[in-house]
Amino acid sequence: MNNSILSDLIYEENENGEITVLDISNKDLVEITLPENTVAIGEWAFADCADLKSINIPKTVKTIGERAFSYCLSLENILLPSGLAEINASTFWGCKSLRKIEIPEGVCSIGRNAFFGCEALSSIKLPEALTEIPDGAFSGCLRLEEINIPGTTERIGEYAFAACQSLRDVIFPNRLTEINDWAFSGCSSLSSLNLPSSLEYIGEKAFLGCTEITEITLPTSVEAVGEQIFAECDGLLNIYVKRESLPEDWSENWLDYSSAMVYTLCHIHAENIIAYAPIALSRCSGSDEDIELPF
Repeated sequence: MNNSILSDLIYEENENGEITVLDISNKDLVEITLPENTVAIGEWAFADCADLKSINIPKTVKTIGERAFSYCLSLENILLPSGLAEINASTFWGCKSLRKIEIPEGVCSIGRNAFFGCEALSSIKLPEALTEIPDGAFSGCLRLEEINIPGTTERIGEYAFAACQSLRDVIFPNRLTEINDWAFSGCSSLSSLNLPSSLEYIGEKAFLGCTEITEITLPTSVEAVGEQIFAECDGLLNIYVKRESLPEDWSENWLDYSSAMVYTLCHIHAENIIAYAPIALSRCSGSDEDIELPF
């Protein structure tokens, strides 16, 4: 391989003429076009190019390395190539002017903190092949209002959407099994949650500070929850648990720092009905007494 420098671009070219971009010598560039035979953008390649607004990436690029565009403070839009297979960790960390991103369908993995602190990011299209939203992936995307999580996604990582203050609507897939610690903490505009029946685990403080949520139903499939999952959700009044009792693997402190009323399923033999009752009455099976239900 031969190291070459063409103008301001530093790259490495192999015997087949394929180029890996390594660095850029002029950090003051406003726009740049990569060579057509570029196949990879290396780690930190364009990091701290604070004035870079536009970059043309050829369709031949398959990988973008860690922190490749981190702190490109002026980067507003970027068209990711259709041949891209992966986006590594912290690739767009701190790109606070980035407005929208469409991740090609060929991408099957995104690294942790990939879009951390992209404050202006308001539009995100995720590929259908994505099986997880990694830790911190979209944390601090202050203007993001809605997200449609792909149907193949099984895991939402820690802090994945933390501090997305404008996030109002989340569409969860039917294959989702995990929402991990602090995943939606600080999403103060999130007003409703429709959790899928596939969900098995909710992590510690997963919905901390989601002050607009007024009620939520936890599906039967949820076998384990961490501590304080609804802490500081000041508007939360009612939590409906689709069980007659709480599972053993739920943290004893799962409801700490929440004033919500919890209702579990209650089988009332006298009326031959199944309904929700306050958790204090959850062991009312076989009762002949009158019970005032919440609705």
